[in-house]
Amino acid sequence: MMLRCLGRLGSRGVPKIVRWTSSSSTDNPALNPFPENPFNKAEEEALQKVISSRAKDLPSSEMKNPFEKEKVKCILCQLDINPSYKNLRLLSQFVSSFTGKPYGRHITGLCKGKQELVEKEIMKARNLGMMPYMLKNAKFLKDPPLYDPEKPLRPHNY
Repeated sequence: MMLRCLGRLGSRGVPKIVRWTSSSSTDNPALNPFPENPFNKAEEEALQKVISSRAKDLPSSEMKNPFEKEKVKCILCQLDINPSYKNLRLLSQFVSSFTGKPYGRHITGLCKGKQELVEKEIMKARNLGMMPYMLKNAKFLKDPPLYDPEKPLRPHNY
């Protein structure tokens, strides 16, 4: 199969239109400025051999990226726990024993949704009189900590 350029030559001898058509085998090869490359078939066969031999070396599309970091989940999302105002022991884990204020996300390591839910449930429990405002309940002081308030998980301003 031969290809021929249809179009006029510009002022510098460069074709203006780059449209190629196949020429029939009845064309005179002496008049054809683009003769057929006799090595095209051999090159295509060699290329197909290389592609087929390398196909088993290519990475599988089903394989996960080995360099991708695992997405970090907060402890409540990992264990699928939904905080409730009735669960005072869980809520007291996120309250400072000195000031009674809820710890921030950078200390607790909770995701934004769970942190807001914990703070909302703490306020609900306080409004119902189930949790103290200024201190942590004394019977929950010896519970095992979920995190270390002295070593925040994320950087912060203070």
